Amino acid sequence: MRFNFSRTFQRIVSRIKGHRIDPSLSLVRLVKPPSLPLEIIQLRMQQAKWPLEIVDMVIDYLEDDFKSLRRCSLVSSHWRTAAQRRLFRFFTVRLISKADCEWNPMLALTTSSLLEHPHVARHIEVLDILPAVWPCDGLTIAANAESQLMTLVSLMPTLQHLTVQGITLKMSMNNEPHVPWTKLEFPRYLSTLQLHRVRGQLAAPQDLLDFFLVRDTLEISYTRLEADSVHEPRSLPVRHLKVKNALDYFPSFGRGTVFPRLNALTFDVTDVTGDADVIANARQLSIDSNQNVILPTRGRHTNMDQFMQSHGLGLEFLRFNIRTLDFDLKADKDDDWSVYRLRDVCPALQTLHFGFRVDLFKTYLRPIDVAEFQDTLIYITRILSSAPDTVSCIVFGVVVDEYDDIDDSEDLDDYVIDNLNQANKAWNRLAAILTSRRFPTLTTVRFVDQNIGEKTRRHSLDDWEAPLQDRYQEMLASHFTALKEKGMLHFG
Repeated sequence: MRFNFSRTFQRIVSRIKGHRIDPSLSLVRLVKPPSLPLEIIQLRMQQAKWPLEIVDMVIDYLEDDFKSLRRCSLVSSHWRTAAQRRLFRFFTVRLISKADCEWNPMLALTTSSLLEHPHVARHIEVLDILPAVWPCDGLTIAANAESQLMTLVSLMPTLQHLTVQGITLKMSMNNEPHVPWTKLEFPRYLSTLQLHRVRGQLAAPQDLLDFFLVRDTLEISYTRLEADSVHEPRSLPVRHLKVKNALDYFPSFGRGTVFPRLNALTFDVTDVTGDADVIANARQLSIDSNQNVILPTRGRHTNMDQFMQSHGLGLEFLRFNIRTLDFDLKADKDDDWSVYRLRDVCPALQTLHFGFRVDLFKTYLRPIDVAEFQDTLIYITRILSSAPDTVSCIVFGVVVDEYDDIDDSEDLDDYVIDNLNQANKAWNRLAAILTSRRFPTLTTVRFVDQNIGEKTRRHSLDDWEAPLQDRYQEMLASHFTALKEKGMLHFG
């Protein structure tokens, strides 16, 4: 008879969930190996405790069951430490705005509470700081070395992931009291720093990088980050930079800043410009048939070009998401953008991801606006044409929006046939470049669903993993038959 670990594990978990755990409980009461009489085993293991590996596996299994974790924390000192590490791993501070004072009472209250309960603070690995009520334009906090924010962070020795959302940062405040009872040691190393809708002076969000050295992922979304003229050069150990901004709001880290470990860049382009004045005067610009303003990209990618020129040599992964953009390639003659020169700026690129949107009629899955559809695929094909031949994996993250056809008839009239033919030509142009002659090391071409939105609780900077619907897969497979025959075409 062999030891059934899976069954034993389930019995342990069922006891935790069903009853209060006996601290003297040992594995001998759950497992009865047949090689020795039960009485001898009980005598030899009377004082035995559960192995640490078993305790950790049980706690990990109950990670989302807070009621059971609280029970586990009452068993013994070892169980308490293991359970509290899961109970207090995630910590959220919801700030309230106080119009007459920039000193935030919630930060003060949280700091005081953690000082009284250091057993909570030492287990916090993920800290999220955000407004209690959205939107909150008047919420301002300081981010200098002796601020409430830095004092709070200093109490968390195991902090690895910090998210700051929806607040305005100032690097100094005249009315913020000094906090002398905490020793602040900066810079602090973090795995992840996320800045989402952070406002303030242009250099204020970037000055956070003087206090936090991010070793893995730096995520900047709807946050304008510009280096001031007197900044000191920085060495940032970031591996993956994720940006979700307008094209002309790509972050500028300043001259002399280096990224010695950077090998991945994700850029979700939310718009061509973030300048409200330009958008307000959009009536002077070209407008498509759906009354969407189409802004030219020329002159708005300076920050991105400078970044790619300085730091693109080490990039192995590039993801470019244009799902929210509309193109008019005839009106916008832009040849200077760095994405059209990937072979020069990213010569070591191995993985290339594209995100785009297609609007289709449900009938025959034909594009609603054929011209826009063609421009989108031509744009992607143009970028692919400039990519180095080192690329081995290409992933397309597709957002498909379906609409009811104006004409419910399923008959193929000349107009519908013409639309389908033009769409097929656009797909075929894309397929023609995905060959072993153009990319000798290419092994995988994948089409996936971006699967973003409130229902999925995923945003566009997350990894794309969801499979497309079967009908979309069939349509794409019909256009990329050569890849399918070689076993290189995948979905999901």
